[in-house]
Amino acid sequence: TVLNHPGMGLLGSAYMSMMKLQKDTKVYGFVDFGKENIKATMHGLYGEEYAKLMKQYDVYDTSFNTEVLKYFPEKMHFAFAAAFNFKNYIQLMKSQFSGIVSDKEINRELAKEGLTQDNLNNLLAGSFTVGLVKLESHTYTGTTLRFDEDTYDYKWVEAPQETLLPIMNVALELKDKTLIDRLVEKGNLQKENGYYNLKDLWNSDLYMAYTDKMLFASNSAAEVEGFLAGGYSNNATNSELAKEAS
Repeated sequence: TVLNHPGMGLLGSAYMSMMKLQKDTKVYGFVDFGKENIKATMHGLYGEEYAKLMKQYDVYDTSFNTEVLKYFPEKMHFAFAAAFNFKNYIQLMKSQFSGIVSDKEINRELAKEGLTQDNLNNLLAGSFTVGLVKLESHTYTGTTLRFDEDTYDYKWVEAPQETLLPIMNVALELKDKTLIDRLVEKGNLQKENGYYNLKDLWNSDLYMAYTDKMLFASNSAAEVEGFLAGGYSNNATNSELAKEAS
C-alpha cells in the first residue's frame, strides 16, 4: 500500500497514516458580526474511527491551565486554546504507527541522546494557546516604480515602505523539559537576553524562551521579553477564551 511505500520515509508514512485517520473529520463555524468586533467560532467533528480512538485513549482526560493565558492580552485578533493528555495521545499514535516504527526503535533513537520514553511521554503537560495578538506597522526598504522627469521614463528606485506584520504567540505548558534541553544543546542554540533567536533555523523572525513549566515562542522579541517578565498585566486569564477552553 501507499502507507508502506519505501520512498516515503518514516515521517511521510506517519503523515499519511494521520491523514487516513482524519478522512471523515469535518470542521464548521459561525461568524458573529457585532457592533465593535467580528467573532468567528470554529468547531470540529471527528470521524467515527478517530473519535473512538480519542475516547479509548482518554486524550481529553485533562483540564485547561489558564496560567498559559498570562502571556496573551485580553483582546486578540485570533486565538485558539485547548488542552489534551499528551501522554495518552502518544500512546494513541504508537498504536497507529506500530507497523511503521517499533518501541524498540523509538527507545534506541532516544537513548542516543540520553533520553527515555518517559522524557517523551511527559514532555507536555497538555495546555496550549496560539494567538494573533496584534498587528504592528513595520517600515522596510523596498523597490517601486517612479517617473523620472529628467528622462521622461519610469525606473525602479529604492524607497521606504510600510506593512502590517501580524504578531503571533504560542505557549505550551511543559511537564518535563529534558527533551527541549537536548534539542537546544544539539542545535547549539545560544541564549541572548534570556531567549533564543531561531531566525537562522526558520529563515524568518522567530524567538523562543522556556522555563520548567512553559515554552513560549513568537515572531516578536518584545513578546518573548514580556513572557520572561511575567506576561501581560491585562492578560487573558479571565477572558471569554479562558472560559471556553476550561
